[in-house]
Amino acid sequence: MAINQELRRDSTAASLGVKARIMFGDSAVRVFLSLPAPMPKRLVLQLVHPTRAPLDRRIVVDASPAGWYEGRLAGWGAGRWGVLLEDEARTWRLTGELKADNTGSLELSARPQRE
Repeated sequence: MAINQELRRDSTAASLGVKARIMFGDSAVRVFLSLPAPMPKRLVLQLVHPTRAPLDRRIVVDASPAGWYEGRLAGWGAGRWGVLLEDEARTWRLTGELKADNTGSLELSARPQRE
């Protein structure tokens, strides 16, 4: 059942047309969200290390007056990371992969589910 819930969140993101651009700095992260529905006040960003779970990071990013989301990001390293971005209510999610050196950006968009 948990897998079906995750797939539903992917489908919800696809039906809403959710897109995001995530910009990483040494100690900060910014998210530019494209969503035709009301914008949430905060988002949750997870960085998942492929082999070392203690390195996983969960960052809450809050809406800024300038129209993007901002959060603090510390203690992560270069390499490959799984990325999960979701609204705080967990109604939709975007996923992707980042190959980073502690800086850079990543574009995420919802993928329609195959039947």
